Amino acid sequence: MFLLSSIILSCSNSDQDTSVDSLHKADPQRGYEALVNNGYVSCGVPQSLSHLLPMGDEGDLLKGRNAQNENMPYFWTSITADSGVDLVVANCLVCHASHFNGELIVGLGDVSQDYTFDSSSLMEVALSMSSGLLETEEEREELEKFVIRGRGIAPYTQTKTAGLNPAISITAGIMEHLDPRTLKWNEDPILEVPSSYRNDVMGQSVPPWWWYKKKTKMFYSASGGGSHIAWSMLASSMCLDGEDQAAQIADYFPDILAYIKTIEAPRYPWDIDQEKATAGAEVFVQNCASCHGTYGEDWTYPEKIVELEDIGTDPVLATMMYDADVFHQWVDDSFFGEGSMATPERGYVAPPLDGIWATAPYLHNGSVPTIRALLNSQSRPQCWTWSYNTSDYNTEDLGWNHQISLCHDEVEEDQRFLIYDPSHVGYGNQGHTYGDHLSDVQRDHLLEYLKTL
Repeated sequence: MFLLSSIILSCSNSDQDTSVDSLHKADPQRGYEALVNNGYVSCGVPQSLSHLLPMGDEGDLLKGRNAQNENMPYFWTSITADSGVDLVVANCLVCHASHFNGELIVGLGDVSQDYTFDSSSLMEVALSMSSGLLETEEEREELEKFVIRGRGIAPYTQTKTAGLNPAISITAGIMEHLDPRTLKWNEDPILEVPSSYRNDVMGQSVPPWWWYKKKTKMFYSASGGGSHIAWSMLASSMCLDGEDQAAQIADYFPDILAYIKTIEAPRYPWDIDQEKATAGAEVFVQNCASCHGTYGEDWTYPEKIVELEDIGTDPVLATMMYDADVFHQWVDDSFFGEGSMATPERGYVAPPLDGIWATAPYLHNGSVPTIRALLNSQSRPQCWTWSYNTSDYNTEDLGWNHQISLCHDEVEEDQRFLIYDPSHVGYGNQGHTYGDHLSDVQRDHLLEYLKTL
C-alpha cells in the first residue's frame, strides 16, 4: 500500500560533483554508513505498520547496517523520529540500486518501479485505514505528516510508463509546498508551478552512480553545477522541517558523496570476443570518443554539452529545465542556493559510458530498449514492452529483451502502463543518429567493445 508513496521521497537522479569533498574532509566509510542508516528522509510509516510494507527478499539485505537496520531491505531505513516514534522511511537506494542478472548492484538505477497510477487516493486510503491500527497519538501524527506531504506531490508522480523515474517533476512538487526561506511545509501551494509539470509528467532513466567521479553537472540538461550537496538533498527535502534539520543533513552529505565516488561499474558477466572488441575500440574512437571520452587507466571525459539541433533527441526536458526560472529562483532564495549553480543549457550532456551495457533502457527518457537500436535509429521500435525482469537481458543487442507492442491509443487503459509509447510529450525516441552510418559489422564490433567498459 505504501510502496509508491515512500519511494518518491528519495530519488535524486544524481551523478554528483566531487568539488565539495576535500572542503569537508569527507570519508567514504562514514558516507556508506550514513547512506544506509541515517534519516535524511525523515518522514515515513510507523514501524508498527511495517508488516504492511514490502520487505524484499533475503538477498536484499546489506552489510554494514546498524542494529536497527540489519534486517531491513536495502531500500528501507528504520529511524527514530524526534517524537520518539520508530519509522520506516525510504532511502537513496530505492532509486539508486537495482538487481541485474540476479545480483543487487548499489548505484545502478532502478528500472522496475511503477509510478503510473494516481497516488492521491492511495494516500487518503492509507491514512483512513491505517490510523485505526496505531496505538499512540504520536504515531498517528507521524503518519498524517507523511500522508499530507505525499498528497502534496502526488500530482507530480504519474508517469506514462512503468520503469521511469519522475524525480524532476517531484522536485517541482516539493518546491510548490516548501517555503524556500524557512524550509517549512505548507499544505496549500505557495509557488506557481507551470502546469506542464503536472499534466505531462516526464520520466527519466536514472543515471548510474559510478559516473559520479567523472561529472561536474548533475542533470541531463547540464544544470546542477557547483556544490552538489544541496542538489543531492533536494529530492529528499519533502520531509524537511526547517533549516536546522537541513544543515544537520548537509553536514554528513559530503561523506555520502565521497562513498559514491568510490563506486565502480560492474564487470560484464558474460563472455567477450576480444578480437571483435579490439576492432570495436577503433570504431569507438572514430565515432564516439569526442563526446563520450576515452576509457582505461588514462581515461578522459569532455562532459560535452550537445545542442538540441545536433543531438535531435526529445527536447522537452532540456527546454523545460532551461525555462525553469521560477525553480532557479526558489533554489537561489533557499538554503540550497549556497554554492549551487543551475546553469541549464538547450541541450544534453553526453554521459560517460562506463558500464553502459547495464543501464538499459537508453536516452535520458529511457525510450530505446537496447544499445543496438540506439546505434541505428531506423531499427528502434515505436511502441514496445518488456518483462520488467532484470535478468531478461539480450547479450547480442545489449539491453532488454522486448516485444513490439500496440500503442496506448490502441489498448485498454489498464494495459498501457507496461508499454512505452513515444508519442507522449517528453517520451520521444528520435535523435542520436550518430550510429546510423555504421555497417552491421562495425555495429557488432562496437557493441562488443562497449561490453569491456
